[in-house]
Amino acid sequence: MFTPVQVIDKVRESQTIYSFYLKSLDEKPLAPYRPGQHVLVRLSLPGQVNPVLRSYILSTAPGQPHYRITVKREGNHTSPGIASAFLHDQVFPGDTLWISEPQGAFVLPTASRRPVVLVSAGVGITPMLSMLETIAQEPNPRSVWFFHGSRNNEVQPMSKLVRALACEHSHIQVFIHHSQPFEHEIIGEDYDTRGRIDLDFLKRHLPTADADFYLCGPGSFVNVLTEGLKLWGGTDAQLAYEYFGTDQSTAVPDQEINRIPSANVPNSLIRRVSLVRSNQSFVWNDTDGSILDLLESQNIFPPSSCRQGTCMSCSTSLLSGTIRYSPEPFAEPFEGEILICCAQPQTDIELDL
Repeated sequence: MFTPVQVIDKVRESQTIYSFYLKSLDEKPLAPYRPGQHVLVRLSLPGQVNPVLRSYILSTAPGQPHYRITVKREGNHTSPGIASAFLHDQVFPGDTLWISEPQGAFVLPTASRRPVVLVSAGVGITPMLSMLETIAQEPNPRSVWFFHGSRNNEVQPMSKLVRALACEHSHIQVFIHHSQPFEHEIIGEDYDTRGRIDLDFLKRHLPTADADFYLCGPGSFVNVLTEGLKLWGGTDAQLAYEYFGTDQSTAVPDQEINRIPSANVPNSLIRRVSLVRSNQSFVWNDTDGSILDLLESQNIFPPSSCRQGTCMSCSTSLLSGTIRYSPEPFAEPFEGEILICCAQPQTDIELDL
């Protein structure tokens, strides 16, 4: 069910990111949520027959009289993200948006007293903001290390907020990385370290791997750090992560990554999954899990979050072929689209990816 909310403020956080502050239209309290959860925003866009659904993290600590969603403009001039472009360009204070109740399993357990390490890149900072603000408000706070990477100050969101929290609370340590800082940027003020976040840096600045780690960002970023943390001694129970956005930068051309079906896999269980826009094709068999699992195994990370068919963020147009769901999703995709986190191909299929 979707509920109307009013946009009460719109704040530019960087060249590519705006935050939208939302309140109830009827003055009733907004639904409670846990730090790290998201809402679905339903948008009626010009030229679109069906409403467009997008998943956005609630980027402030729970318990406020408002929600805050922090939205990065996706795509580029020739292929813009239609939802984020609409929000950035055509939504202003006083406008109404329709949102779902908060949902999602990538959350900070508030009862735990273990040290917390928050590691993010780009707009993956949004769930970390909610988690960091939550820890800052705790009467018996945990130690927390906050690592975030951006390209430069132009696209770095909310560094003043996280630095202010670190100044106010001695148990919070903040490290901002810029991979391509401008010459005028000042180390220690605009950023702390030049380059990307890597395992060696974490190991130099963390006293131990015995902490709860939360990672959010592009798939390649999350995967490399997660595997490294496991080698350092982190257990699966200590590692929580979420992919954020599309990361095609590590994709390899089709001819280099096509799988050769195993000799013992019946042909009846082999399907080809073709991505039309990126001109790639992969072999799926019944041991590969969902279509999303297959793509992630090939270093392709479409937008996704819940992996249960509830958040709709992985909804993708099916251009040809048929699929089945296992498990059945909780939400119903729009006509012509499928939820790839739960879908398995029944025939060769083509996707609008």
